[in-house]
Amino acid sequence: MKNFILLIACTFIHFNLFAQTEKLLASVTLNEVDKDVSLESMFHTKEPNNLSKTQSGPWENGFFLDGIFGFGGKATIVPGSLGNPGPTVGSHTVASAAVRFGNKWYFGEGSRFRPGIQVIWARIGAIAPLPFSSPDPRDGGYASYAPTLTFAPLNVGATHLFIFNDEIGLEANFNIGLNANVSLAATGSGNQNQTLLQLGILLNPVLKLRYKRFAIGVDFVFTHSLPGQIYESNEPTRSSSYNTNMILVGITVGAKF
Repeated sequence: MKNFILLIACTFIHFNLFAQTEKLLASVTLNEVDKDVSLESMFHTKEPNNLSKTQSGPWENGFFLDGIFGFGGKATIVPGSLGNPGPTVGSHTVASAAVRFGNKWYFGEGSRFRPGIQVIWARIGAIAPLPFSSPDPRDGGYASYAPTLTFAPLNVGATHLFIFNDEIGLEANFNIGLNANVSLAATGSGNQNQTLLQLGILLNPVLKLRYKRFAIGVDFVFTHSLPGQIYESNEPTRSSSYNTNMILVGITVGAKF
């Protein structure tokens, strides 16, 4: 049993709560005695919250911005049927750089796990052949080797946040949406500049380690682009004959605001 020892000194009332081990557990000093105050209320303390309000900001809904740097492969492929892709006519290794921005919305206020959705308003990037790559003669040396600008607007997906403590968390994200490629061939028919515009789909799983508002992680991208339109100086617009596939692996560095 816990024993209460009431000590009266001058006009102060001093309550000391002792355990059987004579260890002081709590102490309260009052200028006056309030008859409506119970001993239970004076010694009551709130249970600690795993996620303090002052440090919950990093795990709330908000806008985010990422920079992405990586490498991968680009292939030019003859269109085939479902489950029976056509042969590859050109491929090479590429380096990539991109910027991505969007918003996250989480469901609930869990202290350890929060699922949610996210919208990528835009992912804008550039793909360039690496120095040790060379034009592939199978596609005439132009299509697969061309530097490419990429634009993926309004991609949607899921975000899952695992919270380890007030400062560190882990994000597992996945996006899907439209993607556009603009390939700039160094030469076309008649040794003229050539631009190839293709539309397709982008799949993008991402794993991020979060430290407060900052994040670093691994970004995986697969794009499949359908045959598009070829624009060439002094020549009429014509249709392309090939699909284009790209697989990219990169490092993503960013922040949530």
